[in-house]
This record gives sequence, structure tokens and C-alpha cells, in this order.
Amino acid sequence: DNVASHPKGKGYSAAQIYRPSSAPDSLEFAIADSGCGFLSNARRTDRSICTDEQAIHWALTKGTTSATPADPFAQRSQEDWDLRADDDAHQGLGLWLLRTLAKRTDGRLWVMSGNAQYLLDRNTDQAGVCARHWPGVVIELEIPVNSKELVSDYDTEDLGLLAEELAI
Repeated sequence: DNVASHPKGKGYSAAQIYRPSSAPDSLEFAIADSGCGFLSNARRTDRSICTDEQAIHWALTKGTTSATPADPFAQRSQEDWDLRADDDAHQGLGLWLLRTLAKRTDGRLWVMSGNAQYLLDRNTDQAGVCARHWPGVVIELEIPVNSKELVSDYDTEDLGLLAEELAI
């Protein structure tokens, strides 16, 4: 939903099963948009945030959102939230949940916005300056999957329902 509500231009999303020869299979999900980035959104609610690195920390924090009551994507309580109705409460939980999922599954999360990036994997949990600049947001999540839970084992109808839930 954020890709659709924030980009200035286009947004992209993709999901795949990744099968490296030297590591366990993993599910990889990535999104990218050409929107205004985290810094612009963070400064809507906290003018003390001045760098892309600070903005990434803001975006990873549970409960941070730039939605306002006048915003059509305004934050609402969880009781008013209905995923099946393409509804998003904009509660500031998305990246926090992805970070939590990556930690719990020994996965990998990479986020880039402006001239900063964040990486969480087995050896790293930090944000820093990035050599490249991206005006919007790029997020990549990679989580290991159990070999008996491979996509080929699922019925294609189940995959379609999952894709619908994830809006991909």
C-alpha cells in the first residue's frame, strides 16, 4: 500500500524463491518506488530529523507514520482495519514487522532511501551512508524457508490467495 500511496511515478514489487547452491532456499520479496523517500515523510511529523540515516531509523521504529487525519491514507485503529478490503491502517508497523520477521527467521533486510541504507543480517544491524542516491524507497526482505515448504509443494490456488493477501 505504501508503494501505491507514496511514489512520484512508478512503484515495483516482486517475490521469488531463491535457491542458492551453497545456502538454504529462501523467499525474497522486494519493493521499490520513486517517491519522496523516508526523509520527506519523517519531517512531516518530526522536524528534528535531518538526514536520510535518521529517517531510516524513524521508519524502522514501531508506530511512526506520516499519515494525518486529513490524509486519505490516515492512521486508524486496528479495529477499523480490514486487509481483505484493501484497507491499510497506516499504523507505522510495516517496516518494524519486516525487521522483526528478519530477526526471528535469521533472515536479511535491506532498506535504502536517499543516500542512506540499513542492513540487518546475521552479522549486521546498522544504518549508514550509501554511495548511491535513491529518491524513493527500496526494501528487500529475504527469509529462509524449510525445504519441505517449497513453493512447488503448494497448490497454485494457495499461492494465488497468498499473493492476493500480500497485494503482489
